[in-house]
Amino acid sequence: MTMDSAMRECEEYRMGGTAGGEPDPEMQEAAQEFAECMREEGVEDYPDPEPGRVGIMITPELKADPQLEEAMETCREHLPNGGPSGGGQ
Repeated sequence: MTMDSAMRECEEYRMGGTAGGEPDPEMQEAAQEFAECMREEGVEDYPDPEPGRVGIMITPELKADPQLEEAMETCREHLPNGGPSGGGQ
């Protein structure tokens, strides 16, 4: 099996885009809603998602925010299937 055929075979499991790299508009919108929720829940420095990029880098400063874990649990509902497991780690 080639890498391309494997990517096509596993397409349904990808978050936020297609095997060709195009961002999924629904996932992009969900990521934006998640970021807004995070800020509403007190994680004021949580950044907006970058267009065309999936996920967000949790910096040491962001990880040190005492409200991060609770906000992630509260806001997870905005992501398809509740987002990735592991609380963003």
